[in-house]
Amino acid sequence: MIIDILLDFIYVFLWVPVHLIALLPDVTVDSAFASAFETAGHYLAPFNSFLPIHELFDVFTLLVVYVITPYFTFKILNWAIRKIPGVS
Repeated sequence: MIIDILLDFIYVFLWVPVHLIALLPDVTVDSAFASAFETAGHYLAPFNSFLPIHELFDVFTLLVVYVITPYFTFKILNWAIRKIPGVS
């Protein structure tokens, strides 16, 4: 019972922002944007045999998601809590 209520709360908590974002108009991207990624891929392809670029981007993404973002969230929350009068 409690788990069902908790899962329903999480579902609604995630559903609202996703559907608010879906109400925004579609974004069109210039064709030069896609060709820039294609060109970068051609330049990085020779290095991929001894330096796995894709895995480096994966590690960087995991670092940002699981280390840097929580750290800055912790710092911002601590800063905000210290701004409350009477809390030191």
